[in-house]
Amino acid sequence: MSDPSRENFGRRVYTSFTITWAVYGILHCMVTNSYWLLQPEPGVYIARLVMILSGLLVLAKPASVGRLAFLSLAMFASGVADAPSWPNHYLHTMALDLLLLLICAMAGLGYGPAGLSIQARVGLMFAPVGRLSLFVLYFWAVVHKLNYDYLNPEASCGWNLLTESAQYIAYNFSIQLPTPDWMRYPVIIGVLVVESAIPLMLAFRRTRIGGMALGLVFHFMLAFHFITYVASFTLMMYALFSLFLPSQAWEDIENWWESTGLKKRITAGQTARWWPVGVFCAVLVYVTCVVLARTAGSGSFHDLVLWVHQRAQNRTGHLIALAYALLVFYVFCRFVIPRRKIAALPYEYFRPRPVAFVVLPLLLLLNGVSPYVGLKVHYSYAMFSNLRTEGRISNHLFLPTRYRLFNYIDDLIEVKESNYDAIPVLAPGKRMTRFEFTRRLIDAPTDLRIVYSDNGSAPKTLDYETLQTEPSLRPPSRLLRNVLQFKIVPPADKPCPCRP
Repeated sequence: MSDPSRENFGRRVYTSFTITWAVYGILHCMVTNSYWLLQPEPGVYIARLVMILSGLLVLAKPASVGRLAFLSLAMFASGVADAPSWPNHYLHTMALDLLLLLICAMAGLGYGPAGLSIQARVGLMFAPVGRLSLFVLYFWAVVHKLNYDYLNPEASCGWNLLTESAQYIAYNFSIQLPTPDWMRYPVIIGVLVVESAIPLMLAFRRTRIGGMALGLVFHFMLAFHFITYVASFTLMMYALFSLFLPSQAWEDIENWWESTGLKKRITAGQTARWWPVGVFCAVLVYVTCVVLARTAGSGSFHDLVLWVHQRAQNRTGHLIALAYALLVFYVFCRFVIPRRKIAALPYEYFRPRPVAFVVLPLLLLLNGVSPYVGLKVHYSYAMFSNLRTEGRISNHLFLPTRYRLFNYIDDLIEVKESNYDAIPVLAPGKRMTRFEFTRRLIDAPTDLRIVYSDNGSAPKTLDYETLQTEPSLRPPSRLLRNVLQFKIVPPADKPCPCRP
């Protein structure tokens, strides 16, 4: 016997997440991560175009679990094509996409809460894990920032993000935002307070709406930055916030959506068949023009198309993201805030079913430990945190680095001379990991000549013949090359700069 409350809640959480996840996938490709249009790899082009098409198909028919599975597969494949050059948050995205694929397959085979529709089963199985993953993300985002350099007003990412966002807004929108020096400490502490408050407020029914409101505004403010991946992160967070929408509010949203007539036009009849194809064809024409202009190398066509692309990427892209965010704000203020008294739910809100799904949040939690056990700093939720743990030097207030399980971020090389562009000469004190050093040497030219210092040793000279015979310079395996990437390590005697 089916439970109407479970059915309604499951279908609504499924629909709200599916729509916002599809919007995130499309805008990630075309707005916040359009650099792929200037890359020569055919695999990247195909993966991104398929990802855009799958997102459009989901928006045309959100109730289709098959289309959601296709979108999840396309988003995961796009990440594989980009490997290992992901934005920090995209590892989180790929993990959720894998889980969605598994859940869609299980629901298609009839697994899940008995007596419910396939959409409700997918929603009820995925939502608790997605919510827990959000808590894991915020936990590490705060913990990693508890270091001396983040609290240093001269180096803190909290202050740098604000000033750089103000510069971006002034440059692109001619709006001057005040950034007086007295705001440094309030901003630094304020970011820690807000990032701690959002998950705490989301965890409790009485404060959940307030937590969503705080999160929507905070991540909207972060999105205006020269690094457009930050806007992509905001879109991902908006999709995860949708998992916390009260069922009553989503019922109001659905009624409003139907009353506008847009639902019927977008998701019914012939319109639902042709508009995704039409939009995709327009995207394909745009992509083709950019690719042809890039391959042309010079000329008026090259200059015009790439000028338009640069303007679209820098200004139009953010305007599209702004329009989407304003729509979210409108819906939230009109339909969610009036439902701020959320009724108690007759089933688990944060407990995955089946319990085995808790493995994903646990793996994400372990991923955040990576900087302290010597594995990696990148892709560990340490973005814009000023965290330094490389070379067994830690700036964290209390987490130790003496318990090393790996040596990837402690084996460091300082490049003093180089005739190979992939291995640049680093400023004094800057170093790179041996892993990154050997990865970049895979396609080294035969006239290679590099002078480097190995973990503080006397300078060594590396040529092509030595590269072929030196065991310590053997490249990492293909698997590791596709899942690990390391940024340049800053000088040990200076504050750790703000690293994305």
